[in-house]
Amino acid sequence: MSWLTRPHLLFALSALMILCIPWYASGKSAISLLILEVLGGIQLLILCCGHTRSSRYGLGVLVWLFLLFLVLGTAAYLLPLSFEQWSSLSGRERFAPAIEWLQANGESPALSASLVRERTVSSLILLLVLISLFVSVALQTDRLKKYLLILLLIVAAVQGILGVIQFSTRLDQWAFFDNPAGTAAGTYLNRDHFSALMYMMLPISLGLLANYFSQLNSRATDNQYSLVNVLGLALLVILFVCAALFSTSRAGIALTVLAMLLSLLAFALPVGGWKSAGIMGIVLVTSVGAAMSVGIVSALNRFIAINPFEDARWEFFTHAITGIKTFWPIGSGVGTFQEVYATLQPVEQARFINHVHNDYLELLFETGIIGAIILIFALLIYLKSWFSLRKIKWTEMKFIRVAAGISLLLLLLHELVDFNLHTPFNQVVFIVFCAIFVAKAQKADE
Repeated sequence: MSWLTRPHLLFALSALMILCIPWYASGKSAISLLILEVLGGIQLLILCCGHTRSSRYGLGVLVWLFLLFLVLGTAAYLLPLSFEQWSSLSGRERFAPAIEWLQANGESPALSASLVRERTVSSLILLLVLISLFVSVALQTDRLKKYLLILLLIVAAVQGILGVIQFSTRLDQWAFFDNPAGTAAGTYLNRDHFSALMYMMLPISLGLLANYFSQLNSRATDNQYSLVNVLGLALLVILFVCAALFSTSRAGIALTVLAMLLSLLAFALPVGGWKSAGIMGIVLVTSVGAAMSVGIVSALNRFIAINPFEDARWEFFTHAITGIKTFWPIGSGVGTFQEVYATLQPVEQARFINHVHNDYLELLFETGIIGAIILIFALLIYLKSWFSLRKIKWTEMKFIRVAAGISLLLLLLHELVDFNLHTPFNQVVFIVFCAIFVAKAQKADE
């Protein structure tokens, strides 16, 4: 096998992404994005130059068609158009006078379906990077996929410990990027996105913990499934629950509770019934008790102090829906929301709006009917992956894949009121979970 097709090299590049991206503003810096794109570019080169058969990737035809549609659909917004073709697209009439003025003064701006071509080019580059990461993780053996998860658990644990320190000390020197002192946010710009990392890692920790319980119940050798592993994972569960609660993110806290409930329901029977599940429940209750002892009641007061129906997000949603109607069915172009939304923004909303706080509305705003097809495509793949898991016996990899599926569901629910998928490290975590959940199991000898 050529060195270009060795999964171990792709594994190393994926591991480097996990290790390098989260530490400064959760990847929202020029150097972090450069590292992500360079590593992803190398992965893409290896995948394109290698000769590994597609069956090794463990991905079905539907997934490959989806990835192809994502790339071609994004690239289509960059195809050159004449002024007549461009002006026939919905919503372009508001910008047509400016284009006509430029043409009358000897300028010939490049026109395409995207209203901000540079943004769409950047989005296409990032999309290719994330697809490269997705395929690179999908082709890994089960053992190497688990190693990537362990690496994610370590990184998330460091972030969680930092968040606990920030909340418990309430000192300014532990507060980064203008986050208020006493708020758990790790190295994230946004505490809501920090909480997303915590609750996404919670089902993974519980899934691995459930696997150890199931092995102990089946009287497997205790060398691999030792008490140290069980205690270590129990401590991780407590850490992730506490850190998520300390973020004081309303959506984050609600989804953390949902993560605990779904994980208990999913893993109760496989670990030997409700008796073993009760042990896991004790771990979760201990987590909440630990959080209460540090003063989580004051954090939970946000649920009472702030009426969710008075949140500014509802205004964003209203104006975003107006934009969707204005640019339907093509949209304004991938990645163009910030610039284009400003042209629809009412005077009374006199501030910069970076995202809708609903990634589904933002996707439809930018891509119209193409975005709707993407959502339907993604839902079919997600449901199909759950259905395929029903036929598989409960092994360690099934515990991991079920946990990844739960984590994906939690984040997708969060996207109804936030924009986690615009945070680079959360993108990386999301893609790794997608690859693990969707790809078929890969044994070392395959």
